[in-house]
Amino acid sequence: MKKLRDALPLLVFTFLTQTIQAQNVGINDAGTPGNVSAMLDVESTSKGLLIPRMTAAQRGVIGSPAEGLLVYQNDGDAGFYFYNGTEWELILGRSKGWSLEGNSGTDVANNYVGTADEEDLSIGTNGVGRIRVVGDGAGTVINGAMPLAGTILSSYSIGNDDAITGLALEDGDGVWGLASGAGDGVYGYSPNGTGVWGDSGGTGDGVFGANNAGGTGVYALNTGTGRALEVAKS
Repeated sequence: MKKLRDALPLLVFTFLTQTIQAQNVGINDAGTPGNVSAMLDVESTSKGLLIPRMTAAQRGVIGSPAEGLLVYQNDGDAGFYFYNGTEWELILGRSKGWSLEGNSGTDVANNYVGTADEEDLSIGTNGVGRIRVVGDGAGTVINGAMPLAGTILSSYSIGNDDAITGLALEDGDGVWGLASGAGDGVYGYSPNGTGVWGDSGGTGDGVFGANNAGGTGVYALNTGTGRALEVAKS
């Protein structure tokens, strides 16, 4: 009888262990079983789930982290990190990433869309880069790899399309450019089309270019059958 009494706790422990291993676990105030689709189901309306918290250095020395392992880093670039099988990744929220629905509370002095190094920023559609902002500040180019030397904005035409078309329906200027140095206020080149084209439907200018130094207000070049400069007044 004594042997049976001594063995009873071991039998109960073995039974409970096998039972827990064979089913999901529910942790809640009501004592209800966990959801059948989850190995662990934690339910509460007044408390949360606390993920292990650690520093970046402590996270970095976790031995053989499993893919999907989750921790909360509480120093440096703090936040939730998960291991993707190769490296740790920070789970971004709206405070760190740009949302498709927009962000609020941004500071123009500190927040921007772009790169934090000298790599170019490319904006594209359908898997093709359409606008490139050059990383060293050399300028911005549309439909091209690099802007023309010395230009702030360069636009390249593919096929028979216009590189830049300016149309003012009211009192503005169709194309307006100002260079305060030795550059050109407006520069256009086309082998067969029109180098510079602007149209104003109001009291503004079809094309307006100014230079207060040694450059050219408006410069248009055509080496083919088109027109170097065309200005229309509607």
